[in-house]
Amino acid sequence: MQSRPIVEGIETVVKFCNDFRSPETIKEYSKACDVILTFYKEHQQPD
Repeated sequence: MQSRPIVEGIETVVKFCNDFRSPETIKEYSKACDVILTFYKEHQQPD
């Protein structure tokens, strides 16, 4: 189960970065965020 605040936080950061970073950078940020979400899912970390 994913932590809702983590998901919302990542979405907010990526959305914010869209105004200041290149599409390639956003793609790399998204990959890193996917790793974080996978970790939290696998370890069922609390909020």
